Amino acid sequence: MNSPSKLIRAVRAAGATPFVETRHTRVGREQLLGMNEKQATDAHDLEMFRMKKMQAYIAIRGADNMNENADVPSGKMQMYSKIIRPVQDYR
Repeated sequence: MNSPSKLIRAVRAAGATPFVETRHTRVGREQLLGMNEKQATDAHDLEMFRMKKMQAYIAIRGADNMNENADVPSGKMQMYSKIIRPVQDYR
């Protein structure tokens, strides 16, 4: 049994409901390459709605390639980061 499975079981044992999301950096990179303000704003709205429904948030991160987003234009990264920042601050 791996750690995420143990964590999910521990959450259940505590009487909570676990919600799990997995992301892949290559998929995220493709989204960022074509990102516009509307999509970033929609992502903000969806993520903020979700965060407000949660009582706790646990993030486990690790990437196969830490340079996956190196070719995403800095303007796109800055725009997305600025729009999504309130969600990150909220959690």
